[in-house]
Amino acid sequence: MLSFFRGLFTTKAAKSSFPKISLGFRGEDLEYVTENDSLYISSTWIDGRRVFMDDIQKWKSSNIITEFDKRVIFRDILEFFNKKAKEKPIVVINVDHDKELWEELCQEYKEQISSVEYQSDKQKDQFAYDCMLDNIRRGGSLIDGNEIITTEEQFLEYWKVRQKK
Repeated sequence: MLSFFRGLFTTKAAKSSFPKISLGFRGEDLEYVTENDSLYISSTWIDGRRVFMDDIQKWKSSNIITEFDKRVIFRDILEFFNKKAKEKPIVVINVDHDKELWEELCQEYKEQISSVEYQSDKQKDQFAYDCMLDNIRRGGSLIDGNEIITTEEQFLEYWKVRQKK
């Protein structure tokens, strides 16, 4: 009888239709939309679906994503891939500053993940350095603002200044 009266005087909250998650162009990249903001998350398909964690830093509005929201987004992404796309993604931890958070979440949700890969900021910088220097050595050039870099000496100076920023 009490449940009958409760039903008369209370309403059930409607289930939110957010977040909305969809795959982008060519089935890559994710769009994660909440009621108030949105986010694009890099994803690619190379021997398995890879999701890159470095995009989960700021909303499209430029507001910082809180740790709580990062946890929710991570869980939602895994649920999306496991239930809707029927695949377990490879999580790519490619930022050094949130590495511990992503590792913790990967451990917590390990049954929903195919594997974890790492790419550090230092590795990405070294790759960029090697590519640009190789370009200069082959007679190419780099343009930085109004400056055109054509020699190895100019490049090394440019890189030194860039690393201080």
